[in-house]
Amino acid sequence: RTAISLRNDTDPNRALTYYEKADDIYEALYAKQPQNKSYLDEVSFSHKHIGSALAVQGRLPDALAHYRAALAIDETQVAQNPQSVNARYNITFTYSDTGFILGRSGDFDGAIDYYRKALEIRSALAAADPQDARSRGGMASALMNLGVNLERKLSYGEALDSYKKALAIRQELASKDTANERPQNEVAWSQQAIGRAYAAMALHSTAGRDQS
Repeated sequence: RTAISLRNDTDPNRALTYYEKADDIYEALYAKQPQNKSYLDEVSFSHKHIGSALAVQGRLPDALAHYRAALAIDETQVAQNPQSVNARYNITFTYSDTGFILGRSGDFDGAIDYYRKALEIRSALAAADPQDARSRGGMASALMNLGVNLERKLSYGEALDSYKKALAIRQELASKDTANERPQNEVAWSQQAIGRAYAAMALHSTAGRDQS
């Protein structure tokens, strides 16, 4: 809690110190009680918190190392509890955050792979429960992030396809929650991304003709 408060107060260095202390404690607790899987969950969360704090500081390789440590734990948890909706959904955040760091590092293909992993799980959860708005919203988020990295690769057609799929999901969710401002904003963000991709594609096409 102290680390979260410090992070929210824009003191990432002190927040990182407290996250690392929390990780040391949970690692020690799990070492003493390996049968207590809740401690293992906390170790994973600690790695993700540390990774997030490091990413804010621009220390991307260090951040990625912590997310990979968290991912190893999360994958074990899913393998041991394949029917657990929470375990399956939780790992999608690890996939997504790993994709974010890879994308920021310039590894767009790596980022796309991880966002697709997140999308695959969220899509399966949404298909299993059509009323699961969380998973559908998560699908839209993964599709948007996919689009961003495809656009960075200049794969404008694929990026637009991803953005449009996200927009369709967000429009559906917004229509069912008209009193909530966030879904309406997310529709606008998707529309903005589509417009930006069309403009970039046109500019790229024009530049190519000029060069020819």
